Amino acid sequence: WMTDEEILLLIKMKEFRAAIEIYIKNGNYDEAEQFCNSKPELGLMTTLLKIYFDKYRHHWDMKT
Repeated sequence: WMTDEEILLLIKMKEFRAAIEIYIKNGNYDEAEQFCNSKPELGLMTTLLKIYFDKYRHHWDMKT
């Protein structure tokens, strides 16, 4: 599957959250962090943190 190409397309379309979510879904946590750090003016580290919180909350809700 063309994950890298999909991520690049999403970035060109300025769909940064979707691109970050693909990194996370595929277990590429370091790449997600590097991408977010490469564009500090966009505040993507905050987006990454929100994604992690959302996933934690979802996991927590499934347990209870």
